[in-house]
Amino acid sequence: AIYREAILAVKSILHSAKPIDAVEVVRCRECKYHEDTRVIGFEHCCLYDLTMRYNDFCSYGKRKGGDE
Repeated sequence: AIYREAILAVKSILHSAKPIDAVEVVRCRECKYHEDTRVIGFEHCCLYDLTMRYNDFCSYGKRKGGDE
């Protein structure tokens, strides 16, 4: 009975939750501003002239081959 009540409570919370206001991001390795470096695990961002980690991301990146 407690299990069922817990499940119903969780369903109620999830049902009343507001949708997530998400922003699409582009990982550095997928970005058109990405430039390989000689250091494993790091990339160069030509947009900001910064060294970034391979899995970093930002909301300003543009996907390679994507529409502008």
